[in-house]
Amino acid sequence: FGNLYICGNQDLESLDLLVGKMVYTTVGTTMDLFKYILDANQIEYVEGSQAIENKVTLCSKSDATEIIQLIKLATTNNEFACGILGEPVVTKALGMIEGLKINFDLQQLYGNISGEINYPQACLVAQADFCNNNSAIIDEIIESLSANSDFLYNNLEDLPAIFSEYNSSLGGMSFTSDTIKRSNIDLLLPVDCKEMICDYVYALTKIT
Repeated sequence: FGNLYICGNQDLESLDLLVGKMVYTTVGTTMDLFKYILDANQIEYVEGSQAIENKVTLCSKSDATEIIQLIKLATTNNEFACGILGEPVVTKALGMIEGLKINFDLQQLYGNISGEINYPQACLVAQADFCNNNSAIIDEIIESLSANSDFLYNNLEDLPAIFSEYNSSLGGMSFTSDTIKRSNIDLLLPVDCKEMICDYVYALTKIT
């Protein structure tokens, strides 16, 4: 589920303080979610590469690595910078940039608007024929995913080696219990979260 945060090198107590500033973000649903939040808070925004007065400027970047490097460079130059990052990349950024702060929790901001406790960040889909013919495999996958959060909390020190074994970019970083908490790991079956998914998709279709 949702694991997105706005991280910057200055304290920001309200979204209004982003007006006149630029926010780095990846494109797609990440940017659309932030647009939805800004719309709901009656904050105007534009897409661009330069900050302008009276609006939040959304500057799209290819990935989180690029955003981290831009915030790090700005911090070195004593300039303001912030961007939207997801865990566990947030933890990686906190270790790379001195004084980096988690300014806003997008899950909380979305919940303040929608009344939902969360929104779907990722899902697993499979063809109906496969599910019908391999029910034992599906049950095993569900069982493993259900235990995922507990496994991560109980194996923090082993996670870098596990990720390295699968050639993951997360292999070189350290994990804390806060990393796992902010990653917002949970498992819900479609029958239990259909309304949440529909509300989320509908909300993003209202982006102007």
